[in-house]
Amino acid sequence: MDAAYVFPLSVFGAGLILLIGWLCLTFQNHRATILLVKSLAVFALPMIAFAFLPPRALSFPFGRWLWILVEELLKAAAALTEERPTDRFFIVSLFGIWELMLSKPLWGLTHAGILSDWHGYELAGLTLAATVTVLMHCVTAEIYASPLGRRMPLAIAAGWVVHSLFNGSVEVLGVSLLASLLQFAALFLVFVAVWPKTSVAPRR
Repeated sequence: MDAAYVFPLSVFGAGLILLIGWLCLTFQNHRATILLVKSLAVFALPMIAFAFLPPRALSFPFGRWLWILVEELLKAAAALTEERPTDRFFIVSLFGIWELMLSKPLWGLTHAGILSDWHGYELAGLTLAATVTVLMHCVTAEIYASPLGRRMPLAIAAGWVVHSLFNGSVEVLGVSLLASLLQFAALFLVFVAVWPKTSVAPRR
C-alpha cells in the first residue's frame, strides 16, 4: 500500500475503535444516541467544512491561537446543551474521536505528497501523535463536565490553555513515538487528577 494512504487509514481505524469504545461505555445511557447525533452536527460537520479551507485562511497573526479558541467554543456550545456532567463529558469527548476519524484522514489525503516519503516508524509516530490528541480533548471534556463548566467563560479559558499547551508541546518535541509517549503520560496524569470525585458513569 502507498505510504501516503497508510496514515489516513490508520487514524480512521484508530478513531473507529475509540468510537466503538465510546459506544460501549455509554451503552446504558439512554441519551447516548442523542449525544452522538448532536456531536455530528456540532463537531463533525464543521470539521469537514474546515478541512477544505485553504491554508492561507489562518495565515495571519495569532491565527493558530484563534483556531484553538474556535474548537473550544464548539465544545462549549455542545456542553451547554447538556445538564448532567456525565453527558457533558461524553459529548465533548466525541470531539477528539471525530477529529481522529475525519479531520486527520482528510489532512493526510491532502498532504499525500509529503507523507509518501515517510518511513513506517515515522508514520507510526504520526499516527500515535494524532491518537494522543484524543486524550487531550478528553481532558478538556473533564473541564466542561466539572463545576467550572457552570462558569463557561472560565471553562473555555481553561480548555484553551490545555489545548494550547498541548499544541505547543508538539511544536517543541516534534512528532515521534517517544514524544507521543511522553505526551500521553503527561496527559494521563492530568486526566486522572482532573477526574471528578463522583464517577462519570453512564446513566442507568
